[in-house]
Amino acid sequence: MSRFVLSGTPWPLPLALSLLVSSTSSERWRGAVGEAARLLAPGWDDDSYISDLGTLALVLHLRAQDDRLPQKVPVQEILATLAPVDAAGEPEFVQESWELLRQTGEAPPIAGQVEEGAGQVWLVQRDLGDRYLGGDMDELHGPGPSAFQSATARLRALLADLDEERREALYVVPVPSGSVQVQAAGGVKVITTGSVMAMRCTHKGCPAEGGTVIVDGMRARYVCPDGHTSSPRTLAPAHARWALRHVGHDPASSGRLLVDGLFHVPQVSESPRMELSANVWLRQQQRGSKADPEVLRRLDAAADEFDRW
Repeated sequence: MSRFVLSGTPWPLPLALSLLVSSTSSERWRGAVGEAARLLAPGWDDDSYISDLGTLALVLHLRAQDDRLPQKVPVQEILATLAPVDAAGEPEFVQESWELLRQTGEAPPIAGQVEEGAGQVWLVQRDLGDRYLGGDMDELHGPGPSAFQSATARLRALLADLDEERREALYVVPVPSGSVQVQAAGGVKVITTGSVMAMRCTHKGCPAEGGTVIVDGMRARYVCPDGHTSSPRTLAPAHARWALRHVGHDPASSGRLLVDGLFHVPQVSESPRMELSANVWLRQQQRGSKADPEVLRRLDAAADEFDRW
C-alpha cells in the first residue's frame, strides 16, 4: 500500500472514484463518495483534485449519521463543517472524523498494523491529513499544511452558490464496483526513469514470468504465479491504474484484465503519469527494435542485471 495517493495530481473523475472506493467499502462511504462526485462533477476538469472529492466525501460520511443519507446533508451544513479551523489552519472536522472511524472500527486495531486492520475511509483520511508530505520525515522541521487545508478552501468556493434546488437537478454519478485484477502473462516490471525491475515474489523459487497486480481502492498488491500475495512498497494504486493506459485499458476499469506481454508500472517515487518513453531502457528498446536486434539483446541483459541488484 502506498501513501500520498490523493495529493498533488489532478485525475479524471472516474479514476478518482476508483481510488476512493474499495470492494469492501460500506454503503455509507460509497454513498458519501457518490454524492461528493455528484456535487463536484459539473465543474470537474483536468485541473480538479481528488483531494477535493475525498475531503467532501469525508464530510458527508461524518454528517450522514443516524440513518441520514449523504444526499440529505444540507449544503449549508456541509459549508458549516468545512469552515472551522484550528490554530495550525487545519479543519476541525478532521478530529471529529478520526473519532468516528475509531468508533466504527475503520481505524487499525493496533497502531502500525495499517495493512491488516485499516479500512478504506481511514486510509483516505490518513493520506489527506499527512502534514509531512514532501517535507522532512525526520521531523527536524515542523509540519506543514495538509491537503485538507487547500481542499477545504476550494470546496467553500465551489459550493458557495449551490442551493438545494440546483442540487436536486444534478445528475447521479456512477460509483465503481470495486477492484481491478491485472494478470500479465509476461510478468510485472516496475520502472523509473533509469531502471526496469521485475516484480519478484518474496518466496524463493517462484517463476518470474506471469503475475497479477490487484488494485482495490487505496491498496495495491502483487500475486505471483504460485499464488503468494505481497504488498511491495514500490507498487502504488494510482500508478498501477494509470499504467493501464499503456496496455489499452481504461484506468478506472474493474474486474479481471488480461495482458499478453509485460505490464510496466512506474515506481511509487515517480510521477503516476510517467510515460514508458521516459524510461531510458524502454526508449532505447523502442528505437533499437527498428534497426538492430543486438541492441535489444544487450538492453534485455542490462535490465536483467538491474533485477539481480
